[in-house]
Amino acid sequence: MTEQFDFVVIGAGVSGEAAASYARARGATVALVERDLFGGTCAFWGCMPSKTLLHAAEVRAHGGEYPWERASARRDYMIVREGRDYPDDSGHIRDYKAAGIVPVRGTAKLAGSGRVVVRTDGEPRELEANDIVIAVGSIGKVPKLDGLAEAGFWTNKEGTSLRELPRSIAILGAGPSGTELAQVYARSITRGARRSSRKRSDRRASTCGRTRAPSASSRARARAVSTSWSSPMDRRSRPRSSS
Repeated sequence: MTEQFDFVVIGAGVSGEAAASYARARGATVALVERDLFGGTCAFWGCMPSKTLLHAAEVRAHGGEYPWERASARRDYMIVREGRDYPDDSGHIRDYKAAGIVPVRGTAKLAGSGRVVVRTDGEPRELEANDIVIAVGSIGKVPKLDGLAEAGFWTNKEGTSLRELPRSIAILGAGPSGTELAQVYARSITRGARRSSRKRSDRRASTCGRTRAPSASSRARARAVSTSWSSPMDRRSRPRSSS
C-alpha cells in the first residue's frame, strides 16, 4: 500500500530535520527517512560529542581535574550511549511523532517522479509525495595512502566516540573535525596529536596557535603520502579499519 505525503525528506541529520520541521509547521504532511541514526552526525558523531570533549580538554589545559574516564562518560551521556555500544535515537523519534512527522527507518530509493521505496527490516514501504527533499549529508573522505588499509584508520565517527585513549594519534585534515579532535587529543594523551593540513596560510596561522600544546605538533601545507607502524608498541593500540 502506498503512503501519501506532501513531503518526503530523505536524511534525518540537521538539514533533514530542519526541512521536515519547517514543512510540518506549515501544515504539510511529512515522512522523514533515515537509514542510521535519526539526528545524524551532529547529534551523535560531530558537534555534540566534540564540544563535550573539547570542554573537558580545556579544563585539563588550565590545570583542572577532568580525567578521560569522566570526559568519556559525559560524552556518552550527551549522545545517549550510556551502557550501550551504539547511541539511542528514540528521543528524536518521539519528538518527530509529537510534531506529526512520520519517521521511517530504512534505505530510500527514488522509484520515479514523486515516488520513494524504503527498504526496511520488514516489508518495503512505498511513499509518494508532491515534493522530495534529499538531505543525505556526507561521509569522511578516506585518502588513498600506501599502507593505510594495513595500518587501520578512523574517521570522525570513531574519533569522537573513543572510550579508551590511543597512545598517540595523527590527524589528516584541519577542517572543523580535524582541528577539534587535535585539540582534544593533544590535551588528553601523553604523546599527543599530530595534525596535517593543506589549508591556506591565513587560516592555518590562527588554528595552529589554538591547537599547539607541549604534546602536539602541526604540519602546515603538508600532504601525507604513506603510513606505517613505527614500532611493535604502536601496533598494540592501532585502530581497526573504518568502513
